[in-house]
Amino acid sequence: MNKNYIRFHIDNFAEIQKSLQELYRDQHTGTSLQAFPKDWNRENFLELYDVVDQFFKNNNALIASCRFFYTPAGRTLGVHLDGEKYNTDYWALNIPIFVPKSMHWQEWFKYDGELKQESNGVYSSYIQPLNPEKLLTIDRLMLNSPHVLRVGIFHRVINDSSEDRLIVSIRFRTNSLDQLLTRIAETASNVSPKP
Repeated sequence: MNKNYIRFHIDNFAEIQKSLQELYRDQHTGTSLQAFPKDWNRENFLELYDVVDQFFKNNNALIASCRFFYTPAGRTLGVHLDGEKYNTDYWALNIPIFVPKSMHWQEWFKYDGELKQESNGVYSSYIQPLNPEKLLTIDRLMLNSPHVLRVGIFHRVINDSSEDRLIVSIRFRTNSLDQLLTRIAETASNVSPKP
């Protein structure tokens, strides 16, 4: 199991993604915010809601919140960690809605320096490194399928493509994180790749 991301299997994901693209096509092309919350319900997420909600309920976890993250073509979301403290146990389920075929990725960093607490209306609370020269890249993922990602350590999103990138990030709570992550990894590994 990877230390910073785990594939999250969703049956018929291509069809679910297509439905969400139709639902959010206009909002996607006209959005100006890089992050915006969305109520977690079936009306907003169609079949995705049923699949994800049931998986988490079956594994003693609850959805806490969700929001869209938008990274315009040729832009980077700077290095940060989500929340109010460094927390290796803070994960999110990120699902691509509109993503380029290549040239976009999330990177994770090791960091041994001072922290700077930030807060704004777009991203809520987050932390930035005060000594960015001490950042060391430790991992990278191109998010073209659903994954559970570690978001409580330093990371950034780079979109070097000529297309915009829109993902939904679902935050969850559980009292047995290791057990949940193991179950996610097992579920993904038990699925035969399509030819």
